[in-house]
Amino acid sequence: MLDGFFLSHASPAQLLEGRSDAGLVVLSVLIAIVSAAVCLRLASVAQATTGPTQQAALLAGSLVLGSGIWAMHFVGMLAFDLCLTVNYDLNLTLISMVPSLLASWIALRILSKPRITRLSLLVGGVCVGAGIGAMHYSGMASMQMAPMLRYDPFWFAASLVVAVVLSTLALWIRFALRERLRAALKWSPETIKTVSALVMGGAISGMHYTAMAAARFVGTPGMLEGPSTGGARTLGMTVAFAALAVIGLIGLLMGLLRYRALWRRVETNEQRLQSLLSERRKIESRLRVAASVFEHGYEGFMVLDARFRVTDINHAYQRMSGFSKSHCVGRTLEDLYGPLVLGQTFESVQEIVAKTKHWQGEIEALDAGGVSAVHRISISAVLDDFKRIQHFIVVISDVTQDKSHERELEEIALYDSLTGLPNRRLLNDRLAQGIHAANRQKTLLAVLYLDLDGFKQVNDLMGHADGDLLLCEQGRRIRAELRGDDTAARIGGDEMVLLLGDWNELHQAEATIARLLEAISRPVVLPRGTVRVTASIGMSIFPLDAQLPEALLEQADQAMYDAKQRGKNQFRRYRGPSDAEPGSELVQLNDTDCVQSAPTV
Repeated sequence: MLDGFFLSHASPAQLLEGRSDAGLVVLSVLIAIVSAAVCLRLASVAQATTGPTQQAALLAGSLVLGSGIWAMHFVGMLAFDLCLTVNYDLNLTLISMVPSLLASWIALRILSKPRITRLSLLVGGVCVGAGIGAMHYSGMASMQMAPMLRYDPFWFAASLVVAVVLSTLALWIRFALRERLRAALKWSPETIKTVSALVMGGAISGMHYTAMAAARFVGTPGMLEGPSTGGARTLGMTVAFAALAVIGLIGLLMGLLRYRALWRRVETNEQRLQSLLSERRKIESRLRVAASVFEHGYEGFMVLDARFRVTDINHAYQRMSGFSKSHCVGRTLEDLYGPLVLGQTFESVQEIVAKTKHWQGEIEALDAGGVSAVHRISISAVLDDFKRIQHFIVVISDVTQDKSHERELEEIALYDSLTGLPNRRLLNDRLAQGIHAANRQKTLLAVLYLDLDGFKQVNDLMGHADGDLLLCEQGRRIRAELRGDDTAARIGGDEMVLLLGDWNELHQAEATIARLLEAISRPVVLPRGTVRVTASIGMSIFPLDAQLPEALLEQADQAMYDAKQRGKNQFRRYRGPSDAEPGSELVQLNDTDCVQSAPTV
């Protein structure tokens, strides 16, 4: 069977030699290069697109490469002249185009994938090389002539190797080595495309002419008829230009489709760009507003980095603190305010912000001039797209005047305006706290009800102004004899209530009460004379006498009246409704006159 395809033996006299038309040879190579260039470009289009556009690119590419291979082969055959009549079987000639078309489509299909591997390049190169070879040898089989056509086995194998190797190399350059060639040889994309087309064209034409070198025409010299290249040249030119026209038309149609797709993409991108430009204008507008608020807002603003270091401050903070921007930038809030914020360390504040992304509190601060101020600080974390803290926004308000006003209102609401002692409202709160503390600590709480003896006479004889001064002085003396945790409150007129807590035995209160009676009884120098008053004090004890605040106050009041009835200038502890026996007081002092010397008018 192989004897009918390969040359087994023949004498040199039986081998007929032909010659090639150089012009048609060059034209055939040009057809191969042009078809390869167009095909590779269409392969790039197929790789970069999807859907109908990709399918159209695959079909067009396979038509271009298949028809280019066929046209190159046919022109190359016409370029070879054996000086005898050669006819071609039309059916075989047309069928010979099928292998090249099918191989081209398979190769392009493989190369249209987004990711091209070495295996896909190798398979693509083998498909193209096999298609070239199958097309060539099936086309050669369509030749009808007197000599027999046989092939040299060595050159036959060489032709297939040339087709496969050069096809694979062309695809490798075009799809795998382009980035390396750009980096190493500084080749431009157009240079890489041109080199790839030349190598692929070389694969097509190289296989053809290597295969022609393998062809052996066995006959006799009498079969030769003489030169007949004129008609072959005309037919070859016709086929070549027809093939180039078809290739050009297909390339033009694909170019138009590509242009249409690019135009649609440009329109889409333009619409998207316009949309982005509208959105960018809104963002810029918001940024301008935000920048204006930052720079011109009345509140102080700080920007901190992720490590809580100041990166920017506004003019309002510079105004309220007296510190310059250069002084603040690079420092932490701890550097500017100190280690504590409302009893919290800055480390704990940072932990709260890291967890909840927000913190708010107030802190006493010193401005650049050393003047004390109160700042309300609000810290908010700004996150990036991955929910990581990017920076912090700190809003600072100077609430010094507000705090001062609050303290004034608190003084009015909770303290007596004349003596500065707590009023009844604050007394009730302190009494509730004292009972709670005594319960918790298992201690005693003494409630003393105090009334000045002779205060009315001072008011009547010396006037209310001196009476007020007397009350202020006695309030100061009482506070001086008490401990820091004790309370002295004025509940009206010359009546006061004292809370003595945190003691365990009755005798512990005796010394304090004795000092109070002695201090109150000392003379007081007033503008209109010197006066001397005393005090009557009643006492009830929690939890020995009562449990509720109202009961303790009532019992101490009753005990105070008992002290007045028993001679004043003394104190008595509440002993119950039947308590009337003498000697029940803890301390008994002699009563003296209310006014030591008459006022000077």
